[in-house]
This record gives sequence, C-alpha cells and structure tokens, in this order.
Amino acid sequence: MRAAFQLCLIAVLCAAPVAVARGDVDAEDVIAMARAYIGPEEKLDGVRSLIVVGTEVPADGGPEVRYTAHLKRPLYQRVEQDDGQMLTVMAVDPYEGWVMRQRHGQPLSAARIAPMDPATYAEMRVNTIMNLYYFRGHERFRGEVTYLGEREVDGEPAHVLEYRFGRRGRMVRAVHAETGRLLTTELDGGVLLRERGKQRIGGLRFPEQIESYIDGELAGTITLEQIRVNPEVDDAIFAYPSKL
Repeated sequence: MRAAFQLCLIAVLCAAPVAVARGDVDAEDVIAMARAYIGPEEKLDGVRSLIVVGTEVPADGGPEVRYTAHLKRPLYQRVEQDDGQMLTVMAVDPYEGWVMRQRHGQPLSAARIAPMDPATYAEMRVNTIMNLYYFRGHERFRGEVTYLGEREVDGEPAHVLEYRFGRRGRMVRAVHAETGRLLTTELDGGVLLRERGKQRIGGLRFPEQIESYIDGELAGTITLEQIRVNPEVDDAIFAYPSKL
C-alpha cells in the first residue's frame, strides 16, 4: 500500500479553536484541543464506519493508482488498490490480516492470497484506530501517548504527540498550538503526511488531497474523490478469503 493512503481518512470538522495554555501542557490537553477543533464529542463518537475512494498520482511519473477503503469499528479495514494491471486487497480485523493479489483478466481462483506480515498488520491496525477514534483510540487498544513538547512545524507553533502501539506501531502527530488543527503526521519509516484543501461531507470536513513525503521529497499525492460516513459495511468483506 502506498504511503499517501496510509492515513488518508483523517477528518477535520469546523469548530471554534480551543487553545491550551503554554507552559502547562500534557498529552490529554493536546488531545482535547485537537478533538475540540474536529468537532463535538458526540459527533466524533458517532463515526462507526467510513468508505473512501481516491486516486494517487506518484511524484515519479508512475501509473496512477485507484483506491477504495472500508473502515469499521472496532478494528476493521480493507483497502483495494488498482493500478490498471493488478488488484491488491489488504484487509485486517481485530485478530489477523491478509493480502490478495489478482491480475486483471485472471479468475479469482488464480489470485495469490497470503497472511499479512506482522509489521504491515501493526501499521494498518494503528491506521484504523487513528482514523476511527480521532486522537483518543489508543487507550482502548493497549496503546500509549506521550507529549513531546512544543516545536515549530512548517513555520507554525505546534504541540507534538507520539503514539505507540506495542513494538511495531508508532506515529508522531503535530497539532497547531493555537487552533488544534492537525499539521503533520509522521509514520514509522520516516513517511510524512500533509493534508491540503477541504471538503465537507456529512457535517465533517475532510481534506481534498494528502501529500506523502519521504526524506523530505514529495512521493505522491492522493485526491479523495468520494467519502461516505457511517455506511452499512458487512463484516464479511474483512474475513480471510478462505472463510468466505
């Protein structure tokens, strides 16, 4: 799965900014501020599922990739990636993950299906938590968050949070110190994500595009073309194909 789509579902709601007093800040203060910027608690807690469709354009001129992602609480995610020649499906549930690759024109019986490696499973699990629980899912899934202090990020004052979910899951998020707006997200492996533009769907404001950077260089840009909030999503689409 390409880097730009790993965190493409972070929503931003219109709300009054809530600043945290400088010099007396902890992780919970920053989380509360970030959530208040996103929207009311009842709205955030009311998101049970998401479907997002987007297209990524690699910076190196490679082929465009079409994505469809399904997410559902508590810990379900399925991402379909189509580059015009190969369909790749990656799915996780609370217990396991799997990957399927199928060339266009070949029958489903010819598809390659395998269990997901632990590192990718951990990455998708963290991604699912952060996109469905809005800064506060860590405590439900044996995660922890640490306040790393205030820094300048992209020329703006920011509070920085580090999330850890076991040995393999790590994410660093920079939140604007005065408004609570998410500025950047850094994933394991050094991938940095920045959101661009905005679109409103179901009372939530989502980015129009997400840029991914590796070693400071733009790697790709994904445009979010369709977003559905709280659609019906069948648990069966996340199950290992042999169980279908």
